[in-house]
Amino acid sequence: MSFAVELASSVVGVHPESGSYAGANIIRGDCPRPRRSEADRPVPALASLLPLRTVGPSIVSVSPERRVRRKHSRNGGGIVQCVRKISYAWILLAGLALWPASAAAQSAIGGQVTDNTGGILPGVTVEASSPELIEGSRIAVTDGQGRYSIVNLRPGLYSLTFSLAGFGTVVQEAYDLPSEFTAELDIQLSVGALEETVTVSGAAPTVDVQQAARVQVLSREVLDNVINTGSPWTQAMMVPGVSMAGVDVGGSRYVNDLQLEARGANAKHTTVMQEGMALDLLALEGVPVMYNQDLATQEMAVQAGGGGGNAEMQAGGVVMNIIPKEGGNTFSGQGYVGHTAGGWISNNYSDRLRQAGTTEAAEFNKLFDYSGSIGGPIIQDKLWFHESVRYWGAWTPEPGWLFDDRSQFFNEEDIISSVTRFTFQANPNNKFSATLDRLNKRRGPYIDLPHEARYRGQWQAAPESALIQSAFLLDDQRGPDPETARNYQNKGQGWHHAPYWQGQAKWTSTISSRLLFEAGYGSSGVADCCSDPQPNTVFPRWSDNWLQFVHKRDLDRNIQFDSVEDFTWNLPGERVMTNISYVTGSHNFKTGFSYAWGTAEQHRFNNGDISRINIRDGRAYEVLAGNYPFIRLNSVKETGWFVQDAWTVDRVTITGGLRADWLNGSVPPQRVPDGRFAKGRDFAEVTCVPCWGPEWSPRIGVAWDVFGDARTALKFSTGKYLTPTTTALPNRVNPMALTTFALPWSDPNGDSIVQDHELDFNRLPPNFGTRRLDDIDPNLVREWNIETSVSVERELTRNVSLSVGWYRRSFHDILFTDRGYEGMFIYNQNWEAPGSFRAVEVVNPLNGEVFNVYDLASADLAGQVDNLVTNPIGHTGVYNGIEIALNARLPGGGQLISSLTTQRKITSECDNRGDPNGDRFCDRTDMSRYNVSLPGGMQVAYDGVDFKNDFKLGGYFPLPGGAQFSLVLNSVTGRLTGDIQRVDELLPVNWVINRNTVYTADGGSTGRSPTCQGATINGAPCMPGMPVIPDMVQSSITVPVAPAGTIHQLPRTNMVNFSFQRIFNAAGVEFRPQLEIYNVTNTDVWYAEASTNYTSGVWAQPSRYVLGRMLRLSTQLSW
Repeated sequence: MSFAVELASSVVGVHPESGSYAGANIIRGDCPRPRRSEADRPVPALASLLPLRTVGPSIVSVSPERRVRRKHSRNGGGIVQCVRKISYAWILLAGLALWPASAAAQSAIGGQVTDNTGGILPGVTVEASSPELIEGSRIAVTDGQGRYSIVNLRPGLYSLTFSLAGFGTVVQEAYDLPSEFTAELDIQLSVGALEETVTVSGAAPTVDVQQAARVQVLSREVLDNVINTGSPWTQAMMVPGVSMAGVDVGGSRYVNDLQLEARGANAKHTTVMQEGMALDLLALEGVPVMYNQDLATQEMAVQAGGGGGNAEMQAGGVVMNIIPKEGGNTFSGQGYVGHTAGGWISNNYSDRLRQAGTTEAAEFNKLFDYSGSIGGPIIQDKLWFHESVRYWGAWTPEPGWLFDDRSQFFNEEDIISSVTRFTFQANPNNKFSATLDRLNKRRGPYIDLPHEARYRGQWQAAPESALIQSAFLLDDQRGPDPETARNYQNKGQGWHHAPYWQGQAKWTSTISSRLLFEAGYGSSGVADCCSDPQPNTVFPRWSDNWLQFVHKRDLDRNIQFDSVEDFTWNLPGERVMTNISYVTGSHNFKTGFSYAWGTAEQHRFNNGDISRINIRDGRAYEVLAGNYPFIRLNSVKETGWFVQDAWTVDRVTITGGLRADWLNGSVPPQRVPDGRFAKGRDFAEVTCVPCWGPEWSPRIGVAWDVFGDARTALKFSTGKYLTPTTTALPNRVNPMALTTFALPWSDPNGDSIVQDHELDFNRLPPNFGTRRLDDIDPNLVREWNIETSVSVERELTRNVSLSVGWYRRSFHDILFTDRGYEGMFIYNQNWEAPGSFRAVEVVNPLNGEVFNVYDLASADLAGQVDNLVTNPIGHTGVYNGIEIALNARLPGGGQLISSLTTQRKITSECDNRGDPNGDRFCDRTDMSRYNVSLPGGMQVAYDGVDFKNDFKLGGYFPLPGGAQFSLVLNSVTGRLTGDIQRVDELLPVNWVINRNTVYTADGGSTGRSPTCQGATINGAPCMPGMPVIPDMVQSSITVPVAPAGTIHQLPRTNMVNFSFQRIFNAAGVEFRPQLEIYNVTNTDVWYAEASTNYTSGVWAQPSRYVLGRMLRLSTQLSW
């Protein structure tokens, strides 16, 4: 029977064996620019990258929740009941007509059943039973090819029963199925009049021969035994190909939103899901903000790339799917207590850091992590619950931030979270689940001082000199003054004020043994976040204190004091989805729809409606007037639809998918009241920013079981993926933006109060408070990329697998904002200055070469900024990488995960129409023309970007006497933290030229200031004291003096962590005291630098470095 007939038969309840929306790219077409036509746009061959799967399941260690539950027989051992013929037809038709965005998060078991002569057996009943299934079991029937497939299975231990009249029954016991894995289990039934039952045992194979994607499963066993900080970022770092945008020692930076990236795709491409439903903050450009609670997780499946033909996901970066704990028919729980005191961290301030000019950080104070969970039945086999809580905190020093009594300022950061989940089996065919994750992230300290104590005697002024001084600011003070100018985040608001939330509800309906329906709703966001001034530092409008205690900044010492801006975000997002699956033994067909929407709301206020007062040489000289109060709204709606089918023919499984996406951004109507410097403003709604769609993304994956024994798989995948974006474009055309304007002010009467009569309001530009909108190219298209992968995976021996893969990703139609000027034509790539610029010869301070720097040709152009959001021809990126991964389950119960990745990403960032200086060294795809002469006479022919090698090793190893040792080693290329937009790790080497930059005789105090070196420039000999750019129009110009990565790179990060633990068991309780040691080698690697300006005194100077060796005493408890 054909697949189409089978599908139609299932809709009406007949057993198969018996019987446009076209959104226009119209955004802002009022400022046309000469752009390339669609015919000129390069269309590369379809290519894609995708992983394989290597972790094998366990038959040794079982979670407490799996340990004591037993399978339950329902309805004769199955869950399939008679279904009315028409009852669900409308659901399937609606699902086919609708569209997608959730990915299925579950595993599957499939294979072929034959008799002992090799003949195929249709009609065999296959029942999968497990304590992980609240309904007890699932049933499938082999098709005309003798194949079966049971989908939507939770990870866990399974018992599979194969039965057919006239044949002996086979029972496969203790089959351990990990998440995101399609296990191949072929069975032979023997003809026998007695129909005897044969029972076999064994683990699932370690090679997935049906999925082209490689998925690394981090089981509860791995999360409990391998040393990690309990954060999803450090846990995902075990996965081959995955990198983290930062370095985290012992969880000290858990609160810092470290992000994941892989295979050339930055954090914007990351997808975080819970049981297949996305958890990203829709209104925050799709970048996931996750503080996943470790003890609420049963397993975590991580992919370093797209889905191998799977069309359910829009993006193709890191995919993290969290499988939550559900409880069970028996009460069980876990706990973790860990603590690090300040004296338990070694000092790693080295000679290398000292010679680089780095200031020694103050002693770390403390770090703690307390977690607990409990789950069990409310009604046996009917209603389960699981609850987990976590309280995490760290007090870390900020160098140079001092209280008035000279004590060190510590960032007091903590996270309190609670995750509640209910699972309800309404009847054998319908399951409902709901999860609510509430989290309060707080940063302090919260300094609740009375106003008089906070400001008493704080400011003294001499009227005759207009000198602003502080009676309490210290000579070595740097950064914000903690008492008056340090934000805190939601501190003191109480547990009931939980700014972060993630909630979802899901309905799963087994319509028949072949038809599955899923529907879900999700909500996530941030409320009333994220930076509040300290109490008694913000005052009622127009009060004396509101006028007096305005934010101030000493630019010479980088000191901030007297209040800060009150900044609030509200970022709600909602999502609905439906999926319908039709599964036979040979086909796994699926289609689905999703719709998501959200509005980003931002509020900003400041005392005096002033951004800050600037101070130089102890004197106030200007006020930055702001268009406060500030209220901004941006909205987005996103729709997706997909269809896909996995078709198995003999030993080959082909997965083909097609996805369509629509994106609609808008700016809601806005009303802002009168401010001190800006009048009230009313803004009408702005629509269609953008109106994109349908954006079609075809994908295909092929997996070949080479020898038919489920031990060797050859895999290929390719597909198109979109770069997620939400409110970025609406924000570009939102007329409401925070703008400031510098007004001269010198406090003429010496009272430290900015009074209206002391300011010249006539200097404010017309319509101050309403910005000039960016132009959006009418031909703008959505950024996309192609992934391609070819890999082979082999089970070397039982429980040991090796995979080798090549991965490629190419980026196209990259979005870029060109900062141009009115009337400017597009800058060409021949390195010739267009009419809007003049070329000025300068002497490179690095090596004495003479080259052109481009300054605006006329001062009239300086105020005519004309930004254009476009897809520059010269912006491209190509990633290539090879990954070798080894996964092994060791004798005695240990496990090992190891990988070696060699990779590089080559980018071209040319075609900068608004800044010709940005095109210097812009094309890394052709580096042969960039020959850089370095100091000392050494020539560097920079002919390409080097491949970078990352090595990872993690695992745990049982020792005699109930002891256990765990090790994690990461050796990765150094990179600046927080730069989630770049993944090539190449540091720029720039020269910042301003109107006061002159040639020196000897290189100045740093030895890197520009010198003439006997050069002739602009037709005359260069002389010390000459301005580098005579009659400079622009206030500053940044130009590269060498290709990125040639003369300066961050040191390699080699991080080693290990732990020792002793396991005790008594009365059904497992108790594990342990010693955890992070940064065992006490490395001094840094992750932030003070400046990329080569002539600066702090160029390449480390500004933040990792914590030293950290000891933690902890205890795990499970029952």
